[in-house]
Amino acid sequence: MLSLRPVALPWLASILGLALASPALSVPLPPTLAEALVIASAPGATPPDATDSDPVTAIASLTANGSDDAMGQAIATVDGPLRSQSTTSGASGSNGQSQATAQAKWTTTYEIGGIDPGAPVDVDLTIRVDGSLSFFENNSGVSLGQIFADMNLNVAPSTTSGPQPALFAGATRLLADGAGGATLLRTGGYASASRDGDFTSCGSQCIDVDTTLVLDDALLLGFGESFALTVSLTTSAFMIDGLEIDVDADFFSTGTVELTSDAPGVTFEVVHAPEPGLPLLAAAALAGLAIRRRRTL
Repeated sequence: MLSLRPVALPWLASILGLALASPALSVPLPPTLAEALVIASAPGATPPDATDSDPVTAIASLTANGSDDAMGQAIATVDGPLRSQSTTSGASGSNGQSQATAQAKWTTTYEIGGIDPGAPVDVDLTIRVDGSLSFFENNSGVSLGQIFADMNLNVAPSTTSGPQPALFAGATRLLADGAGGATLLRTGGYASASRDGDFTSCGSQCIDVDTTLVLDDALLLGFGESFALTVSLTTSAFMIDGLEIDVDADFFSTGTVELTSDAPGVTFEVVHAPEPGLPLLAAAALAGLAIRRRRTL
């Protein structure tokens, strides 16, 4: 007959509860994760890509030192601020192509909880964007070459039925024009006339982007349903045959998202992925009990 000490039953129950009761196991959505990717290249120097991923914060940075210099840095905090910075500089008398691209990204899974309104729940998003695009001539007597600074922001949801269309996707590019000034190009969500006020001049070759994106009724979901948001921020600085030029795309305190709903009493809870060791721990516990059972028969 199987004989177990009384203390073993609650211990086994707690192990099985940790391993099997986590809601994340039954939700086919991306886990909570921060990711950072940087690519930098300059004439005479081509270092490998720098990448990092972490459940909370990912940091990647890379510098390419050659006849020109290129530097990229990406910092991602899950469900928090992103920073992406790309810089390239052209030395006097050098020719060639240098560029840096940095991407900071986070994915977080949420579950709709609180008080059931008895109707579909509208999900509103408020997103922060803060940074600048610029280039600078160290010597007005030299050629600008081909230069530009880029920023791209993308907010994409996933639900239990699969990936959904992006809630916001917009890119900006500041590039040198023939007169030595700057031209700003905007595509996607930034091209809307409603976004004109997001951009202000910080000099003849500099643009500030400082705004709060408000996306009302971005999602309409059922109470208790889970969904994931992926927010990515990418910057690039690029130059061909630019002499004594600095190019910079620097965005910080960007990508923070506030979730709200018009439905009273509704909350949004972060769903954490289970620890990788828990299923193994549970299996070991069950194996140990099986061995004990054989010895007591």
